[in-house]
Amino acid sequence: MAKLNVVKQLGGIAEETLTAIKVVTSFGREEREIDKFIFWSEKTREVAKTQSATYSMMVGLMKFTIFFFYSYSLYVGSWLIQN
Repeated sequence: MAKLNVVKQLGGIAEETLTAIKVVTSFGREEREIDKFIFWSEKTREVAKTQSATYSMMVGLMKFTIFFFYSYSLYVGSWLIQN
């Protein structure tokens, strides 16, 4: 949800600036709009980085769990065959 909110803000800033480009250029506010866009794009990058790290950890944990139970079932099966 945090990523969607940040991307929504970034898209809103880009849309406002592009639709009112004549007003922005006539008042010489290009640098302000560029700085605002850079700020929100960096914020989007930070949120995306934390979410991708969390997602990667969860996928790794799930794969570990799956392979653990595969190996455990093979161990138990071989123990049952031997005894």
